[in-house]
Amino acid sequence: EIYVEGEVFAEVFHDAKCPFIIKTEKLDVQVLGTVFNVSAYKEDKQTNVVLVSGSVNVKPRNGKVTIIKPNQLFAYTDQASTLRNVEVENYTSWHEGNYIFHNEPIENILLRLSRYYNVTMKLPPNPSGISCSGKLELTDNLNQLLNGLSEITNMSFAVKDNEYRIKFE
Repeated sequence: EIYVEGEVFAEVFHDAKCPFIIKTEKLDVQVLGTVFNVSAYKEDKQTNVVLVSGSVNVKPRNGKVTIIKPNQLFAYTDQASTLRNVEVENYTSWHEGNYIFHNEPIENILLRLSRYYNVTMKLPPNPSGISCSGKLELTDNLNQLLNGLSEITNMSFAVKDNEYRIKFE
């Protein structure tokens, strides 16, 4: 058993005698020999499990077990859970140094970048209404990535003491 707060990409081999369980604040994932991604940030309202291959059982603290198949996303909030087919690379490419996104609110993109680069981003309180699609190379410098996003949106940023202040004009 391991406890996850944040995000983890794992490849676990099947061992019926010794099941591998990932515990998050809101759910448990029993691994049955598989490749998958778990996103369970404490500050997020939703916990996600995305399956690349194999199978996993997911059991919310207050719910029943759901078996996930490859290319499926199990999304859990305190109000509901859903299971749907997805393009797994949109959820797992980060571990290979890429971030792929499709019609994603820019605020979500900036949140993912702040987590990946371990920096603080101060965003305006109101949503910008800006959505983007593309691929970012996470091996690039964060300032380069933000400059690129600034060129295609009305976003600007300033940096002071590892804190990025974002503005939408």
